[in-house]
Amino acid sequence: MAVPKSLGTTPSEQLLAKLCEQTFLGFWSYANTFRDQGGPKELCDLLVVCGNHIILFSDKSCAFPDTGNLKLDWSRWFRKSVSDSARQVLGAERWLKQHPDRVYLDKNCTQPLPIALDHAAKCAFHRIVIASGAKDRCQRHRAGSGSLILEPAVVGNAHFDLANFDVQPFVVGSVDVDPGRLHVFDEYTLPLVLKELDTIADLLSYLEFKEELFRSNKIGTIAGEENLLATFLSDFHRTGSWRRLLDQAKDGAVINITSGGWELFVATSWYKETREWFQHSYIWDRIIQEFASHAFGGTLIASHAFGGTLIQDSSQTVSANEEIFRSMAREPRIARVFLTAKMIERWSQFEENRVTYRIVESPTLTDTLYVFVFVPNSFASATEYREVRQEYLQEYCFLVLSRHRAYRRVVGIASDAGDERFRTFDALLVEGEQWTPAVESMAAEIQADLGVSGEGPVHRIGDVAQAAPPTKPAGKPQQRVRRHHDGKIGRNDRCPCGSGKKFKHCCLPRSR
Repeated sequence: MAVPKSLGTTPSEQLLAKLCEQTFLGFWSYANTFRDQGGPKELCDLLVVCGNHIILFSDKSCAFPDTGNLKLDWSRWFRKSVSDSARQVLGAERWLKQHPDRVYLDKNCTQPLPIALDHAAKCAFHRIVIASGAKDRCQRHRAGSGSLILEPAVVGNAHFDLANFDVQPFVVGSVDVDPGRLHVFDEYTLPLVLKELDTIADLLSYLEFKEELFRSNKIGTIAGEENLLATFLSDFHRTGSWRRLLDQAKDGAVINITSGGWELFVATSWYKETREWFQHSYIWDRIIQEFASHAFGGTLIASHAFGGTLIQDSSQTVSANEEIFRSMAREPRIARVFLTAKMIERWSQFEENRVTYRIVESPTLTDTLYVFVFVPNSFASATEYREVRQEYLQEYCFLVLSRHRAYRRVVGIASDAGDERFRTFDALLVEGEQWTPAVESMAAEIQADLGVSGEGPVHRIGDVAQAAPPTKPAGKPQQRVRRHHDGKIGRNDRCPCGSGKKFKHCCLPRSR
């Protein structure tokens, strides 16, 4: 069954939805959600839910007044764009904590949010205001990109109350009395931040970094969000050493981040090389997004059940698939680079008629293993090939978890072995802690059938933040010739060659 998702109603909301779909991917990003509050009311312009983190977006695009009085113009614009958006996201947070079961995708409140929010009260909330419309006026009054100046010392009504404060146009600090509680981006900085931090994990790291800076009372003026982003990406994102930056400010001193830092940063060879070797990691995103697209479109083909409740396969529901891919989504970009490199390296090592696999420990999640399984596609029927490949994936994942019980979950990905122009994927989540004698017996049988132990080796990437870029796989794998099987022997029958293995684990691939 298809699940409709909004693409945004206004041009700015449509841009926001597109940017967030690319960053957060389909399972976790929802534009124009509604709440049932004695009638439908918009919750927020965009809602992101991933595990224990919730991000709320409110987008206001308001024309900047031009009365001839700049401070008055700024005050009016700030009230309509930033203040109104702040009220919306704070109200959305209260609603989610009190009524997590009353959130909908449509204005008629007939289509509930397809993923669970019953844990919302315990989630970490991040509140983002997008205030558009001031860029051109800002550029007229100061050189640069037109992004807003950040100054944590400016709090609450000091942004716009002309009667009681010396209001500073184009300066945004702590909109809420809690410093760092609300993030304000503009039409220049939001696309930039989401382009550079295009995973849930990376954006959350930046938001938490910024929140701690604002709450430290050690930051003076930041000449535009882009320069803060350059500071974060240049070194601190990889090492966490930005906390040493705060330690340098002593005896009431504050740190100012000046303009020009972003332009210098993007001109470095390190930045250019890093962006280049990020490219192949988007295979990871593609896998998630393809399953999300089919899940929301109601076109997923469910794989058959295996192993009782321990295994959750790519079934029709959005919520089931979200759980499968949540671990993958929590990997930051640099981890995806290495995970994808391990995947490509293994599928490139094509061996005729042989199923291959690789076990890789998650660089981010200490309780998670990835199992990559590659099956030669020598089948005349695509349906038969996918069925056999799904069986292999289920068996390898189950076996690996049974042999590595220090881990809580195994996320399995199966694909074509060797070079495939039109590559397809299957995905699986295996979680289990109750290893009964019956389950042990099943694992032993699978081990005998597959002829592998499932014990490893386990590839560990180590500290990805300090590692060098992975090398690209060398050479081009050979192509396979598909041959037709006469179908007289069932793939779960014992192989007639006398090996004692099931036909699908022995001579089946060779008889194509």
